[in-house]
Amino acid sequence: MKKNILLFVLLLFAIVSFSQQITRGPDVGEIYFIGPTHTGLGLYYSTDFSQTAICVDSTFTSSIMSICADKTEGVVYYVTMQEGLYKSDNYGNLNSWQLVNSNIYI
Repeated sequence: MKKNILLFVLLLFAIVSFSQQITRGPDVGEIYFIGPTHTGLGLYYSTDFSQTAICVDSTFTSSIMSICADKTEGVVYYVTMQEGLYKSDNYGNLNSWQLVNSNIYI
């Protein structure tokens, strides 16, 4: 019984951890996800269900907790462990992020 509970908790943790690193955009096939780069972590953008992906920003740190795309074309948000909410109106491209709020509790 204890093994089943532990397995369930680990499986739930794995699902929640993965689901915070990928989000869909408003168009069919549009996906944003966090992935590794040569400098650490980066935001990738795809319009064909991730058959091909472009790294639009490779300056992310490991403090990113979650990403989310808006229904508005090109708008992406992310939340950091330091409780900051950031927004980009340019598909998450480098130097397009603006701090929206610094007291967001996940």
